[in-house]
Amino acid sequence: MRIIQNLKVPDDPDVLAWDPSWRRLYVAAESGALAAYVLDGNTLRPLGQIRAPHAHTVSVDPRTHLVYVPLENLNGRPVLRIYEAMR
Repeated sequence: MRIIQNLKVPDDPDVLAWDPSWRRLYVAAESGALAAYVLDGNTLRPLGQIRAPHAHTVSVDPRTHLVYVPLENLNGRPVLRIYEAMR
């Protein structure tokens, strides 16, 4: 293997999720961020990131493109956030 691209990701990246039909990669980070990238040809392009405090995992439904992020502690309680990915 060889490195073909380096991308900036949030601090303490933890988990990846892939949406094959929209060619999107999501990176959840323990630092409290969820970053999104799109695969454009053979190159990943950053789409942006949002705050997701204590996000230790991420999952995406490839049919609906909903992104699920369970948060360990938001104001003293666990929370499941569901994001609608925008085209």
